Amino acid sequence: MSSVDHPSISGEYSRNLSINDYYHPTVRPVEPNSRWFKGNSRFKSPTLQMHKEIVDFCDFLSPTSEEREVRTTAGEAVLDLFKYTWPKCKPKVFGTFRTGLYLPTSDIDVVIMESGIHNPATGLQALSRALLQRGIAKKIQVIAKARVPIVKFFEKKSGVSFDISFDAQNGPKAAEFIKDALAECPPLRPLCLILKVFLQQRELNEVYSGGIGSFALLTMIMAVLKSLYKCRASPEHNLGILLVNFFDFYGRKLKTTDVGVSCKGAGSFFKKSSKGFTNKGRPFLIAIEDPQAPDNAIGKNSFNYFQIKSAFAMAFTTLTNPKTILSLGQTEAFLVQ
Repeated sequence: MSSVDHPSISGEYSRNLSINDYYHPTVRPVEPNSRWFKGNSRFKSPTLQMHKEIVDFCDFLSPTSEEREVRTTAGEAVLDLFKYTWPKCKPKVFGTFRTGLYLPTSDIDVVIMESGIHNPATGLQALSRALLQRGIAKKIQVIAKARVPIVKFFEKKSGVSFDISFDAQNGPKAAEFIKDALAECPPLRPLCLILKVFLQQRELNEVYSGGIGSFALLTMIMAVLKSLYKCRASPEHNLGILLVNFFDFYGRKLKTTDVGVSCKGAGSFFKKSSKGFTNKGRPFLIAIEDPQAPDNAIGKNSFNYFQIKSAFAMAFTTLTNPKTILSLGQTEAFLVQ
């Protein structure tokens, strides 16, 4: 079956990377910085240098044609299984893969609509059995007690990971919201990608382990950008300045015990108590108003936010430290400090 049959499946093969290094299953590891950092020129302005490095790193994240083909083939095999098991179902790809904000190690999120399954737990078990019988998956994990129950697995041939759910409408809707936001605000994509890697390196990017998920991160970036734009006569396009502002705001300035953030309209802040977002047991939790469901606090499950905030504060201190800036050599990048 060709990729034309599954137009929603395209992308890149899963690869493990950090800002510091890179590994691909078909090549040997390489030295730090050599894959993405272009140290042939250095700007006198530290924020301009950071802007250049962010652009270079995001270019590096772009998939090769080989990586696209491998992931396309994996997606087709998985979608074929869904259609074989539930012929009338309508699988929908959403999440970062749908929006283009995925990292090389990101999952492909798929929701199976109109399968005829009335109990998600039943559907998850049936899918797990079908994956085993077909022999196309490994490390199958049924997470039935999550807010949105899912099956997690890796497609055997490619190693591409998948998260599958049933009849959850909010995922595809959020994907469309994000695509519109990215089209309206060009700095969103590079800032989101660099911050996703930042959180991933510190194992703070998974909601189930108390981290910040992609949708919450995007709304956080949107809120601070809109707040910054309100204070300026013209939009700021320097990604270095915007990144430092993000770290400063969420690492040092935002008092999450009392204040929540919203990306609606021109961006705003509110008292957590006014929306019922206060958590007496964990008052430090960040409260992010869901732009599609204002009564929902997106960050309520990010119980490691204190650690996330500390990481943001440390990043701000490092990136604005004159000694750090002056000590960098021609072949050293700001983003690996």
